[in-house]
Amino acid sequence: MNAKFLLFALFLFGFSCSSPNKEPASSQESQTLFQIVDDQKLTADEDTLREIHFTELWTWEYLNDEEEWNELWIYREPILNYWLFEKSSSYGVTSEMCEWVVATPEGKYWFNCQDAEMGAVKTLHQQTIAFDSASSLPEFWEETEEEKEFGDTAQGFGTFKGKGYSADFRGQKKTSHFFLHMGDIDMRPVYYFNFLEGDGKLPITFPTGIPDQAVVLSENTDIESHNIRIRYRFKDISPNSYYVELPE
Repeated sequence: MNAKFLLFALFLFGFSCSSPNKEPASSQESQTLFQIVDDQKLTADEDTLREIHFTELWTWEYLNDEEEWNELWIYREPILNYWLFEKSSSYGVTSEMCEWVVATPEGKYWFNCQDAEMGAVKTLHQQTIAFDSASSLPEFWEETEEEKEFGDTAQGFGTFKGKGYSADFRGQKKTSHFFLHMGDIDMRPVYYFNFLEGDGKLPITFPTGIPDQAVVLSENTDIESHNIRIRYRFKDISPNSYYVELPE
């Protein structure tokens, strides 16, 4: 994980856990982000496994440290609303020992990893996060007049109509700008990924404490004191096919 990402992740964690400029201090105590409930190493024989088929590929574009646009890929199983994060296209070399991670809307994360020992077989590990749940945006988020469409109908999926929002986080001099779409898909398994224990991290750290079904379509944030520019935008949903096996 590069130093710039780590620094921003620490900043975001601090912003999420504290009250912002416009938020009354009394609300600070009632905000709990999450709790790591367990971390288990699991084994299962073939008779207890079920096959999960991920048919959607969600893509965001983000600006990397070299000021070049890269892509983040995350797979989705639309019936169960399971999300799959894959080593080569999601979290990359930040966790070379894990081939993939599957997240469920209940906050379970399944890791398909190989232990460090030479010749070790791949095993399933599980962490569980108790997601925070919000029905509305915090008070320091303000809706703007801007609207923008994201996505590509040529891929066979619809587009998202995004509404503009500004947010003033404590400790951050400049206002952050977002586009959000309030839909019907629980996005928390994606947004909480970077709070998992371990080295694997997405190149995008999404905001938390927002409504469960808010799709974050873009962010524009500058943290001048540490020379950090955060830019990402939703590209599209496309058909794909990725199979994994999980315990029943």
